[in-house]
Amino acid sequence: MPNLVRNNLDKTNTMLRTRGLEPEIPIKSLPTLNSKLWGLHSKKLTIIGARTSNGKSAMALQLAWDTASQGIPTLFLSLEMYEEDIIERLFCLAMKVDNYELLRGNFIRYENEWKEFERLMDDMPLVITDMLGKTWEEVDNYLQTLTKKPKVIIIDHLQEAKNAALKNKKEIIEEYLKKIRLLAIKDNFSLVICSQVNRTSQNEKTGSEPQLHHLKDSGFIEEGADIILLLHWPWNYTKEGDKNKFVLNVAKNRNGRTGWIDIKYRPECYFFYEEAEDNIRVEEKNRFGNKDE
Repeated sequence: MPNLVRNNLDKTNTMLRTRGLEPEIPIKSLPTLNSKLWGLHSKKLTIIGARTSNGKSAMALQLAWDTASQGIPTLFLSLEMYEEDIIERLFCLAMKVDNYELLRGNFIRYENEWKEFERLMDDMPLVITDMLGKTWEEVDNYLQTLTKKPKVIIIDHLQEAKNAALKNKKEIIEEYLKKIRLLAIKDNFSLVICSQVNRTSQNEKTGSEPQLHHLKDSGFIEEGADIILLLHWPWNYTKEGDKNKFVLNVAKNRNGRTGWIDIKYRPECYFFYEEAEDNIRVEEKNRFGNKDE
């Protein structure tokens, strides 16, 4: 029996009517990005791609802090950093503390900030772990133990995925993405995954902005993602000009706007911010042209 379009009209009508005037999962700390993406989306896969030391983990952690601060249950799975390191970064982000001061043993100066941070964390629905997530089965098994499942799961990063049955890295990543994306659909959460960018893609002197085809190890990353954000920090290569200038490229957005956003980055506290709402530097574009027209 053919699945005629008219048989699905009621379900689509209900879906459209339940959409509010605000995103389901807003990104409140980056309003221009929030407007362009219309927040994060349940059952969708967002990839954050960047080279090493270009802000992948910082952006991922800020998204986790952003959503959890709104009372949205959020799970942050780090596949390369220890929990204590992540919480230290989170403290710097939340309280705008210089990470170098903590590195130098000056934590005592920030006792009041730490007490405020502890207060903020009392009721925050944020879980951070370095214990699981390298296989999709680990994530699935963990979710099945929860009575209240997260609405946002963030994984840092994709290239740490493992699979004992597969030896080829490309196959491991493709299998991981396919399976964990199905989990997002089944358990109705927004999935955000960080991905490395090939080092060979960068200009030796200044570093070129990464492109979709630079995503490391698998073309399926580009194919399978609903949204892809590519990050670029020019100062990291030249050590000249505005240290805080940062470029965020919405390189893929399956159902919405794409384009570049100029934002600011304070690396000492892992914090991204916007100076104005008009930071889009090129005209909006996607498969069907300018969505603003």
